Amino acid sequence: MTPSAPSVKDAMSSFVCKCGSLLRGFRVPVPLSEVAIHHLMQLPNLSHWSTVQGPPQVVPTSIFPSLEHVSLDKPEALPWLHLLASHERAILRNGSASVTPHANIRESLNSLSCPSYTIVDSTFLSSIVKFQNLVTLSMFFHCSWVESCTFRLTDGDMEDVRATRTLNS
Repeated sequence: MTPSAPSVKDAMSSFVCKCGSLLRGFRVPVPLSEVAIHHLMQLPNLSHWSTVQGPPQVVPTSIFPSLEHVSLDKPEALPWLHLLASHERAILRNGSASVTPHANIRESLNSLSCPSYTIVDSTFLSSIVKFQNLVTLSMFFHCSWVESCTFRLTDGDMEDVRATRTLNS
């Protein structure tokens, strides 16, 4: 590749920024620029999305208005889980923002796929239970009877999640 040739990231990011509001799904195995990620986050009809990178530093007020299926394909993408589970959509009224809870992806997401080596612990599970209409959770584990197992939930963790779920019902 010559120094003036665009990288795959630059080329894909440029392509994403040219996609219009009718785009319903997007999967690419390379990281994108922050501008491209912001563009995807604002697309009104994007319902299927797959990413290999974490969220940008600055997150818009309204994100992924129609997202139903998310695939976090690399461990670097896992921070999206917490962001999507905790993001509140703010609505501007008279020049100030007020937060409207539950008017966001926590209601629309119904399918989530996480990468192998995801650490399943109480923090992970507390994010998962916030997605009110999640019906499909795909996880892939490489676990055996050795220290590298990524499943770290205890009976106490499950009781905490059950109590949290009961409070939120």
